[in-house]
Amino acid sequence: MRTPTTARACGLALSLLLLASPARAEERQVEVLGVAGIRPGGAASEARQRAIRDGISQAVYRVVAEELPALDAENAGSVGRRLFGKQARDYVTRFRVVEDRGTRPKQLTTLPRATHEYLVVVSATVDQRQVRERLRRAGMLAPTGDGSLRRVRLTLEALPSYAAYEAVRQALVDQLQAESALPIEFSAGRVVLEVVTRESGQRLLDRLSRAQIASLRIEPLEAGDREARAAVRSP
Repeated sequence: MRTPTTARACGLALSLLLLASPARAEERQVEVLGVAGIRPGGAASEARQRAIRDGISQAVYRVVAEELPALDAENAGSVGRRLFGKQARDYVTRFRVVEDRGTRPKQLTTLPRATHEYLVVVSATVDQRQVRERLRRAGMLAPTGDGSLRRVRLTLEALPSYAAYEAVRQALVDQLQAESALPIEFSAGRVVLEVVTRESGQRLLDRLSRAQIASLRIEPLEAGDREARAAVRSP
């Protein structure tokens, strides 16, 4: 027979379980390969630690790629390194090495002058909600609803490089104060962004064409209330 104290304890435990459930639902477990280059005379034990850190970072980058499906793996990795960098470990709640493959001749590492590499397989649990919030703060994901915001479809053409695209996207967020600029289509020299902003497509494109963006020149092609198209020219 349950006593009142036992019943209250069970109720409290159930309440805590229900409160904790959303946090668990935001976790993403991934298994990735961590790699660290070894230069002549380098210690395998030190390389192993670097390989584990690389695996942790790769786990976060994997979640970034899932949140940004319009990006290929290389570009998603570039975004991950820029936004998370050495702080990637802060977005992993727990991890373990599931396979220690040890050293082998260099195949995957990009470390200059490396002759060998150390490999580990890492299973990491990534806080997907925190990753999503970081992407949202960087303008890579659309914010939650705001009645004063609108979505403008901005097409960038004649892009000379990925770096040029990223410079324009960053200018939309940093200089034009767009809430987000999310890539939804990628093709050679062309990107379509969904820009969440308080401005019309015409006004957004006008301001973008006058913004200082590295050495790039934005050439307006056409604009409407919800759409805009521009060419990105380099000197």
